[in-house]
Parts: sequence; C-alpha cells; structure tokens
Amino acid sequence: MKKILALLIVSIMSMVFIVSCSNDSTEGAGQSNDNRTDSDNAENEADEVEITLPVSFLGEETDIDQVQADAVELGMTNINRNDDGSITYSMPKDLHQEWMSEYAAEIDTAMTNLEENEHFVSIATVAANDNYSTFTITVYQEAFEENMEGMAAYGLGFSGMYYQFMNGEGEVNTSVTIEFVNQASGAVFDQFVFPDDLE
Repeated sequence: MKKILALLIVSIMSMVFIVSCSNDSTEGAGQSNDNRTDSDNAENEADEVEITLPVSFLGEETDIDQVQADAVELGMTNINRNDDGSITYSMPKDLHQEWMSEYAAEIDTAMTNLEENEHFVSIATVAANDNYSTFTITVYQEAFEENMEGMAAYGLGFSGMYYQFMNGEGEVNTSVTIEFVNQASGAVFDQFVFPDDLE
C-alpha cells in the first residue's frame, strides 16, 4: 500500500508542476536576473516553501535519482537529496498557495462525485474538516455493508494525506481518519486511519 501511495504522490506532483512551472517560466521569460542583489536573493529564499518527501512515502524500490531528475526538469528549485534518502523541494510561496487551493477544490469535487455517483448507492453525504485530516461519510448502513462500498474511501484517504503532506505537516503528523456514520442514527459505526490501517 505504501508503494501505491508513493506512486500516487509522485504522479500528482508531476501533473501539478508541469502546469504550474510552465506558467511560471512563461511569465518570467525575457526578464534579466543580472541586476539581482544579495538582498533580492534573500527575499526570494524567504518567499519559498520547502517540502520534504520522506523515504517511507517514496518506497524503498523508488528510483530517487529519477524522481530528483524529474523535479529539476519540471523547474522546481533547490532539489536536495538528504542523508536519510529523503528529498527536499523548494517552490515559490505564491505557487504553493495556488496549488493548495486548486488541490483542495479537486478533493471537494471528488467528495461531491462520491455523493452523486450512481454506483455508490449507499453513500448519502461526504464531509471533511479544513485540512482534510478527517472525512465523515454518512451512509445507509445496511446497503453499505451489503455492497462493500468502503473501498470508495481509499481515494479520499490518499488525497487527504497528500494534501497534509504538501501543506508541510510532516511525515509524523500526517494522518487521515475516515468515519462512517449511520444515516438514520447519526452514530459512527466504523472508521479507519491512514496510514496506520494500511500496514
């Protein structure tokens, strides 16, 4: 499961930064950097966000050299491979904020799609807290258990972990709780926690 999560994270990073970094490069085309001062460089560093991708998320079999090379090609700045095998990326704060807003919108759309998907007849509503560390899925319990539709929540779990991870929560603090609530009684009848329950 962790390898699946690693592949998901790397692929999402690629999709996001192909668009974001190409836009950033286009806007900056033709501008000269010759007149930058040391204070300008210090300002630029202060305006960047660092995110570290740990080995446990990448997976032991992941080609970290290739991941690093792909990041350079996408235009990310200050890509460093750390002594513990993790990789630290830097990106402009405004790009990071834009990306987080766009990804939050994508998660919200995924939640709406689960509610409206005709194949998941037992799901009534899907809600989440602000940082997507908890998802509450209200279901018609009998139909839910008969159709084994709990697997639909895995995508939300991965998405929530990735959102927190990219928001700088860190590996230790990153987790997502999925709660299943009985629509009639309002009681939580089951839950699982990412990544603990993936092991």
